Amino acid sequence: MLTGNLPPASRRATYVETVELLESESPYDPIPLSAVVEGGTVELMGLDDTSETALISKTWGTDSYAEMTGAPGVVFWRFEVSDLEELPAGDYRLLATLEGQSETMTLIDAILPLT
Repeated sequence: MLTGNLPPASRRATYVETVELLESESPYDPIPLSAVVEGGTVELMGLDDTSETALISKTWGTDSYAEMTGAPGVVFWRFEVSDLEELPAGDYRLLATLEGQSETMTLIDAILPLT
């Protein structure tokens, strides 16, 4: 799981991120997501919001802005300017999860500064 601070993103530009998921042990092959993933989300939340209500939410596979790319282990998401421009500048929590048959895996739980 990726944690910590992500590089800042602009509220006046499209934010696109691509992540390749690899096995945790050698030979570190890409994880074949299509075989194990049934769904999941990428969400942007207020950093101090205890309600955990997403300000922006994209769902894997049903939203053209959050998809598995077809390459093993590679996923991407995209927040358009129209998603971001109304948010005030500041730090936000970016949470990306994948849902499998028996568990939910957190890919990213990090802070995304918006400028």
